[in-house]
Amino acid sequence: MAMKHHLKLELTNTGYVSTISITDVMYILRKYNEQNKVSNALQKLISILTVAVVTQDNLMYGFSGKMNDFEDAVQSSCSDRVGVDYIITRNVKDFKSSPVPAITPDEFLERWGDEKG
Repeated sequence: MAMKHHLKLELTNTGYVSTISITDVMYILRKYNEQNKVSNALQKLISILTVAVVTQDNLMYGFSGKMNDFEDAVQSSCSDRVGVDYIITRNVKDFKSSPVPAITPDEFLERWGDEKG
């Protein structure tokens, strides 16, 4: 299952997740789990993260063709608008044109460990 996780964590434990990520995760997970269980889990997630709302400008950036994938472009633009340091994804290569650098989950864990340690 290819899911992208887009969030920012700092020493202050500020994290972001876009509205697109929440809807995508809900759509995918409810195919394999009870909707109530998925809903409860996502409600817990958004209670600890800040939801970055996708705006019209973010969508227009997606249509601009500056990045090959529409959804990645929207995520990238949304991440840039809220000022995240990086996007966490298993698909770093699709974010080469992103205004926000992308890192893998492993790179995130290495950085987080270095910052916390």
